Amino acid sequence: MPRTVGTVRGGTSVNAIAGEARMTVDLRSNSTEELMKLKARVLALVNEAAAEENRRWGSDRISVEINLIGERPAGLVAEDSPLVEAARRSAAAIARGPHVVFAGASTDSNLAMSLGIPAVTIGGGGEGGNWHSLNEWYKPTDAYLGPQNALLTLLMLAGMEGVSAPVLPRRAAR
Repeated sequence: MPRTVGTVRGGTSVNAIAGEARMTVDLRSNSTEELMKLKARVLALVNEAAAEENRRWGSDRISVEINLIGERPAGLVAEDSPLVEAARRSAAAIARGPHVVFAGASTDSNLAMSLGIPAVTIGGGGEGGNWHSLNEWYKPTDAYLGPQNALLTLLMLAGMEGVSAPVLPRRAAR
């Protein structure tokens, strides 16, 4: 369950008591229940720390203000679902194509999965690394493989008349 203290700021000098302190915390989980437990625990610890400092200094001046700056809803698609399997097979069929990683992440799929809608996020092709860091990089080498992977995944899911049956079951007419 990823959790990150992304930034911590405060004070004006290394040996001065800070008049104000701030931190940003990123909490993620594939489980809504576990995410809520983690959020409650972190908030309880922050409030406990403020209360402890107030007791230590005989004060009531230390307070906590909590602001939500982003929300990544929890969700998960079964590893053996037709959607995940199609994305994996497609990536395997394309030489040097995008890799499929089955792990929790913050992607465009989070909202759909949180609503119970199966979703995957596939790479757009090219090469890259050091994601979400100051050293993040990208090279468009073989970037055309990303759209090919997306198209092949869609064709596998929907099927092609006279060529292959759809992997996804057909919905009943409304």
